Amino acid sequence: MYLKERFGNNFSYKIPLPNKEYKVTLMFAEIFHDSQGKRVFDVSIEGVKVSASLDIWMKVGKNAAYNVVKVSDGELTISFTTIKDNSKISAIIVTEAAPVTGLNSMPSVSPKYCEIGQNYLNPFQNGTTIPYQLYKPSHVRLTILNYLGQQVALLVNEFQYEGKLTPYWNIKKNEGKQLENGLYLYQLEIQHDVIKRGKLLIGNNISLRNFQ
Repeated sequence: MYLKERFGNNFSYKIPLPNKEYKVTLMFAEIFHDSQGKRVFDVSIEGVKVSASLDIWMKVGKNAAYNVVKVSDGELTISFTTIKDNSKISAIIVTEAAPVTGLNSMPSVSPKYCEIGQNYLNPFQNGTTIPYQLYKPSHVRLTILNYLGQQVALLVNEFQYEGKLTPYWNIKKNEGKQLENGLYLYQLEIQHDVIKRGKLLIGNNISLRNFQ
């Protein structure tokens, strides 16, 4: 699979699909260049950038980007924008995703791959740190969901090595999105199907007890 590829300066796919939620797995491997910085490009799904300045070689030769997107216009759009050399893709897998549930559903899994801690500060007004620990090298996706279970921010979407990580979410730089005070979820996905969640509060004058 990884020995085949489509490459070019800028290109995109428009895939007709019923209006549902889908899991989109993009599969990459650098089979031409032998050092980092030779091929760099952006990847967007449904107009949202899911991988900025992707350098496949720098990610130990291969990388799988995992995203759940909602198709609202009967067409899934995947775009590749070149920064240096050519964009490329080895394979695209699209499968129907299980619906993302709201705040009352808090799935829990065995700590085979990770542990996640409570964000701090919490509550907060401008930004917060979300700590987690990986026990194995894994593809990691860390997102913020609103009370309907809809994604409002993407913090991490990449392959990471084991260890303690502490990504910081600055809501003032949230891609121009204005978020209301209230209760949100942070959701950690490991290896595409392991999910852990926690609750966070935006606003200094509210309490988590009000949302139990």
